[in-house]
Amino acid sequence: MKRRTSRFVTALVALVVMTPGLNDAATTRGPKALTVLPPGNGSTITLPAYIKNQITGDCADLGAHVCDQLELYKNWGFKNGDLSPDADHVAGAVSEEDPIPGVRIVHDNMGVPHIFATGSNEQQIEERLGYGIGYAQAEDRLFQMEVFRRAGEGRVAELLGTDYLEMDTVMRRDVETAAERAQQIKKMLSAGQQASLQRYADGINAVIQRDMNDPSTMPAGFLLTQDLPLAPWTIEDSIAIQILETKAVAESSGNELGYGALAQLLAKRYGVAKAVAILNDVQLTHDPLTPVSVPHGQRARVTTDHLHYSFIDYTRADTAARIRELPQGIAAADHEVLTGDQAIADATTSLGLPHFGSNAWAIAPSKSANGHAMLWGAPQVSYYVPPPLQEMEIVGGLTDARGVGVPGAGPGLVIGYNRHVAWSLTSSQDDQVDTYSDRVRRAGNGYQYWYRGAWRPVQQRTEQISVRSTTPASTPAVGEVPLPVETTHTVTFYRTMHGGIPCIVSSIAGNVAYCKVRAFWNTELGTGLAVVGAAQATGLRQFDAAVRHSVAGFNFIYADDAGHIAYWHTGTIPIRARGHDPRLPVPGDGRFDWRGFLSPRLWPSVVDPARGWVANWNNKPAFNWPDAGDGTIWGTTQRVGEPMMLLRASGRLTYADLWHVARTTGQTDLRTTLGFKRFLTSLRGLTPLERKVVGILNAWNGTAFYPGGACDAQVCSPAFPIMEAWFRALEARAGAAVFGPALGNKPVADAVRVFTRTPGTTSPEFEFFDDYDQFLYDMLSGRARGAPYIASVPRLVRAALDDAIAQLTKQQGSDPTKWRAPMPQITFQELDVGAVGTIPWENRGTWGQAVELP
Repeated sequence: MKRRTSRFVTALVALVVMTPGLNDAATTRGPKALTVLPPGNGSTITLPAYIKNQITGDCADLGAHVCDQLELYKNWGFKNGDLSPDADHVAGAVSEEDPIPGVRIVHDNMGVPHIFATGSNEQQIEERLGYGIGYAQAEDRLFQMEVFRRAGEGRVAELLGTDYLEMDTVMRRDVETAAERAQQIKKMLSAGQQASLQRYADGINAVIQRDMNDPSTMPAGFLLTQDLPLAPWTIEDSIAIQILETKAVAESSGNELGYGALAQLLAKRYGVAKAVAILNDVQLTHDPLTPVSVPHGQRARVTTDHLHYSFIDYTRADTAARIRELPQGIAAADHEVLTGDQAIADATTSLGLPHFGSNAWAIAPSKSANGHAMLWGAPQVSYYVPPPLQEMEIVGGLTDARGVGVPGAGPGLVIGYNRHVAWSLTSSQDDQVDTYSDRVRRAGNGYQYWYRGAWRPVQQRTEQISVRSTTPASTPAVGEVPLPVETTHTVTFYRTMHGGIPCIVSSIAGNVAYCKVRAFWNTELGTGLAVVGAAQATGLRQFDAAVRHSVAGFNFIYADDAGHIAYWHTGTIPIRARGHDPRLPVPGDGRFDWRGFLSPRLWPSVVDPARGWVANWNNKPAFNWPDAGDGTIWGTTQRVGEPMMLLRASGRLTYADLWHVARTTGQTDLRTTLGFKRFLTSLRGLTPLERKVVGILNAWNGTAFYPGGACDAQVCSPAFPIMEAWFRALEARAGAAVFGPALGNKPVADAVRVFTRTPGTTSPEFEFFDDYDQFLYDMLSGRARGAPYIASVPRLVRAALDDAIAQLTKQQGSDPTKWRAPMPQITFQELDVGAVGTIPWENRGTWGQAVELP
């Protein structure tokens, strides 16, 4: 028997390509659905650098069919995603197996597993379905699942070496212990749910045992890394992966140390009052022009647009007081924490760990050309092989659905559709994390902290982290592989308590400790329960009840066969004390402990808005929702403005229009369409060369990326390199008079981003998801008024234009019509035994579903 890597890649040879408009025949049951699949949905193996650097080549090394799959993804080649009538009629079936009585697993020619379970009662069916899902995921993704659980538990370094020691240290510090995970399972899951999750682990363990008994079936990653014998899978392992997912989503905020360090430097230079004004400009809140998902001032069947929220309540005077209370030397603590954050970000990239971005929209029958509700969902989880999400169909009892789940996280679909409803989700970018500065003192071998008028013990624990200090010098095919050598590192972790929640200490310097408190702490299973309930929902009421369990910050977008569309902004939201500016660390003496959590019934939501559509791309949920300013900025230029503009301008949308909105958005340079171009085109008194360059930009609609903007390996329009060079020049010049004296004479944007952007929240440049871009827009438009950032906007815009012209002339000659830029590329992280190559850039999802409800 061939290794599963070979077997499964071979199973991807036959590809079913469906394009909208060619699949109009009615399905036997349920919705019409198309999905676009990235390369590697089947079984591939993740390899460390010392293995990958021995392997060269491109996608052809893995077989011509993988190149075909890459081309399909590049060209938006859809496959039929209709739900299967039964296990005997799976479209494109190439193999089937019955691992235990009552469970059948069918793989199709796209590498998608279809899991069917039967039984005498619902509990038995649920347990068998869990077993089948675990078995199928382990068959296809076992080594990836091993990496995921090690990442969630802080055990990667013992497999892949010292490069991951910092990451393991941070993970063990910041997440629940094994005992706490076990406690969460007992607290949040019923006996039946625990049994189903155990059967999921049993399915994984059946594959582990089979492979251990017959090494010829073992995924090559285990042999190459000598990760043997393989430890049995436990339900705590799955919870660790769910916690890993939750942290990736819910900690897009939590940068209080960075903003605090920035505010302290500004206050030192300009005084506290001016520092408050500048901080309010940089970390803008309450922008009345930012696009929102709950329509403001419009009719809807159900809406929260009328509510008033006060879970964040502070004034400029409060911000000034919090800045004065900041301990000295906060920048050093920020640097220490950023080192750990960078380790997590690097590991997320190198190991393909799960995280979420995503865009989605739903169309009501009144806005649909075919009179049916429709939904588009496209998670942006970056480009890995294998991808962090796996497409599958799961059928049994109350569940009859298809979509994508996270391998190893449990028997659920995070995005998908069943015979009655379709849903997608995006990360909410809300603020679920705060930082406290605790006053501490030495006490014996540990510390005490000052809290509510008394010294209290700081919790302390010590752990041992195993680190592989030698790695194999060759693969088994080349020669002998020496046994790994491990060393042990001892680390000590500290916690204080705030409002009854553990506050995890990330830095201690002198008599100050900085700690983070997380609103979702030890309740992460709630989001898992939400998505399991979503897959079983048959209508709006059931789906609404399911998503109210979510603790991680997600936006749910929904459509059903009754013609409803809906939107929910979910996640555990802390109610902060009055005067607590969540952008900054606050004293940990007890004054600013959270006052509880916002009721899920008050989360922003809308059902059946009169305009006939809902959309989200990590934007602000509702006009009346307070934005913390800690993390992603919800401002005028937020990227969801582009698909919203296209949806608003459209008449009745066809099934093809549903995903064409995504494709049009993905090929557009959003700087052009969302407001920046006007600053150039409004210039007057230009030289002939300047007029020619501005004319090129004025005639450009922003199409820059694949497919509409691509001319072989270049961007077709000369306007793109002009925009790019001008934008970079703007970033270097705007605000220099204010930030230079306070932060050092360096490019302004770079100087500010040191404090406002953390490694885990960065995204590719052309995703247009950089907070500084909004601040730049506000400086140019005159809305940022806290300091004299720009003496004259026209002069600054023109000076940056001249910088761009000089640069491009030097590089490409004096004729602007001949200026070109290379097409940016999507590079798939090489997590497999061979490279899959690159494709032209698009601002798109890494998976997609287009669903038309019956």
